[in-house]
Amino acid sequence: MAAAYSTGTAASGTALLQALVTWLVAQGWTQDASASEGTGWRAHLHKGGNYLNFRVASNEIIWASQGNGAGYGIGFYMGDGYSGAAAWNLQSGAPLASGGSDRVGVSMPLPNGAVTAYHFFDNGADHVTVVVERAPGIFVHLGWGPSLVQTGYATDFPYFFGTAAGFWLQGTYSSGQGVNVSSYTPMNCGHDNTHADCFFKVDAATFAARWIGVTDTTSPANQSGYTGKKGRTAINQSTVGVSSDQFVNYQFVWQIIHQSAFVGSLILPVHCYVENAATRWSPVGYPPTVFLCGAVGHGFGSGEVYAVGGLNYMVFPSFAVLKAA
Repeated sequence: MAAAYSTGTAASGTALLQALVTWLVAQGWTQDASASEGTGWRAHLHKGGNYLNFRVASNEIIWASQGNGAGYGIGFYMGDGYSGAAAWNLQSGAPLASGGSDRVGVSMPLPNGAVTAYHFFDNGADHVTVVVERAPGIFVHLGWGPSLVQTGYATDFPYFFGTAAGFWLQGTYSSGQGVNVSSYTPMNCGHDNTHADCFFKVDAATFAARWIGVTDTTSPANQSGYTGKKGRTAINQSTVGVSSDQFVNYQFVWQIIHQSAFVGSLILPVHCYVENAATRWSPVGYPPTVFLCGAVGHGFGSGEVYAVGGLNYMVFPSFAVLKAA
């Protein structure tokens, strides 16, 4: 399909998901289900072998490991199949918490009521990013794609991300990123407590066709998103830091990727890594449409288009999204 962009407002989390489903179908995705469930909504779509699973929580607990009680938002993960007989969070091919049967994924916390605006991006190759202004100036996100940009591998490595881990679907969680401050950059190294807010799928000799949660916390796995191996990305904006000379690490430069003498900011790709058998880090690629960027506050406001090298990006606090349409 051609690249596409859409923006609008939504009266609730359910209305937001319904708008997203309609837009995705127009982008060539097949709708497997879209229906009310509990006090919220669930939806399942696929294109090729990539399956999307969504559930709106409306004062509900929707994850087996969800902390902080009932909350509002959208839970999300990717899989490899759909069954109408299976619960929204028990679909085939979901990331599986190490040592158990709980499926894990990500979430986008939302308010109880209307959102200020949404932005849907498709680069024309099924890399999709959803950015929502949940309240004036507070941005949350989720997204996915069929493969990271490959760095030395011939295999596709699908990926998906959200503002927070499924465990942190708001509830009594009343502060932090995605609630009273904007989300960190997509695919960053862990949520506030290093629980996985992004996953990528690798096919390696010692860990075949398994999702990797980007987390530094292994226990309890159903809360942290730990699937048996750790992941890393080049961005660490969480309160628990990771320092390493084994991979590209923007931890020490992300606050200085702009200069007061120039309008804008560098736009840096989010390199991803998986722990290998030698307990070192192997590069696996980076998502092609979301980037670390500090343009907001340095000549640009949230939602403005920033043109660099003949390409347009829409900028938000700490990140940029390729705007191909």
